[in-house]
Amino acid sequence: MNLYIKVVNNDLVIILLYVDDLLLTGVEGRIEECKKQLATKFDMKDLGLMHYYLGLEIWQGVNEIYLGQGKYVIEILKKFDMMESKPMTTSMMTNLKTLRSSESSPADPSRYRQIVGSLMYLVNT
Repeated sequence: MNLYIKVVNNDLVIILLYVDDLLLTGVEGRIEECKKQLATKFDMKDLGLMHYYLGLEIWQGVNEIYLGQGKYVIEILKKFDMMESKPMTTSMMTNLKTLRSSESSPADPSRYRQIVGSLMYLVNT
């Protein structure tokens, strides 16, 4: 991902580029000017206000942009059959002596790695 920041007459335009997805933000007049300049060099399509970008949900207000990952959280919960799970202050009992009884099957280590990987991606994006 590349981030370009262009300042013209103290007006800021931020260009965020990932492969073929381009996000422009800044002062409205400068954004239009930047789009015109880019369109002279590249084949572009203006999709209007952004609602999703690279999996992130985007809400725009006056002078504000909010990013969220609620959709991704729901996808994780569904993927790992955890939609009915209840919140806890800690994810396991702190005084637990054994992790499984002799009758239970061993935990799937690849599933555990997938869960941890999904959560790491969630908190790092």
